[in-house]
Amino acid sequence: DTASCCDPVQCPPNSTGDFIHSGCNCSDGYLGAVSATGSAPYYEGECYARSTTLTLTVTYTTATSTRTSTTRSTTTSSWTSTSRTTSTALPGSDKAKEAAQAAAAEAVEAVEAAQAAATASVLQQVNQTALKEGAQVTEVVSPTGQKMTVAVMSAEGAAANGGALSISTGPAKADGSFAPAIKMPLAALSALSAGGAPVALAAASMDADAAAALMNSAEAAQDAPADKPRPTLAAAPLSLSVYDDQGNPLPVQNLPEPIVLTIAPVAFDNMSCVFWNETLKTWDDSGLVRVNDPNSTEFKCSTTHLSIFAAVSGWLKEAEAAYVCSNAAGMFKVENARKVLVGNWWKTDPAIMVWVSFGVFLLSVILALLLD
Repeated sequence: DTASCCDPVQCPPNSTGDFIHSGCNCSDGYLGAVSATGSAPYYEGECYARSTTLTLTVTYTTATSTRTSTTRSTTTSSWTSTSRTTSTALPGSDKAKEAAQAAAAEAVEAVEAAQAAATASVLQQVNQTALKEGAQVTEVVSPTGQKMTVAVMSAEGAAANGGALSISTGPAKADGSFAPAIKMPLAALSALSAGGAPVALAAASMDADAAAALMNSAEAAQDAPADKPRPTLAAAPLSLSVYDDQGNPLPVQNLPEPIVLTIAPVAFDNMSCVFWNETLKTWDDSGLVRVNDPNSTEFKCSTTHLSIFAAVSGWLKEAEAAYVCSNAAGMFKVENARKVLVGNWWKTDPAIMVWVSFGVFLLSVILALLLD
């Protein structure tokens, strides 16, 4: 018989629990998540076998083997996002905005769930001896094709590598193509580590569809006019999360020393460091600092918290946008300055009042200097 919305639905295969509405957990040896929905089959997600669906490639990073930014490509990125279309509602409408924000939230949840599952698998095969000399870096491919890097690190390993661990989010490639990188300082690791225990950093470059969902939501949040040039991504957004040695997510805020991120192959003047503000459903640059590295042409940012990060071209903060759109921006243009010398405006009554006021002020200044 076909279940209706009022009939209890049993938990799907490879999970434990009585019914969907009361909660289902993946069985031992399985990863994933199952949650209730309002339409058939009345649940979403699945539990997949831990040992057969994750592709793991383990390497180790030490002071002598860590690949630095100078070995990566500095050519322009060929990464592009898909068309930004998330709703059939009219652009600018409340429904379109809600649809864009919902799609962005779904994209964020998907990448975070994939990172959590990958980290749980990696933590089961940690080489504790290797952590004393560096980091254990594992390349992971999820069942959905999401590629991730999970780096298990310790403060001891950072100390052995000059006070920081540099993690590349992709294996070295023959063509030298760009891979984002994270430099984790010893002070930040010590703050995250409880009693010196290892921590796991999960990094994932979001795919084009997820990136487009974030950009749609950001534009909807700003209520940008249709004729306004759209900001663009210089590279795929980079999602970063940190977990303790048991796989529990750790809050990362106000670190004593910033983490340095390399997130785009080339740095341009019009690029901004931004992170995804899940509350506002848009990009935000609070707490981020652009790093100018004279030894590299890559785009780098420093941060004391973790989130989803991106390099965005043509993105303006509200205050900057207000300045550009106001008359104040035109006051300093050469052509407008020349207009001051044209016409007889200086003879008008308002102009004469200005001259008189200026003269009184100038006389007051001279008198004050003489009496001083």
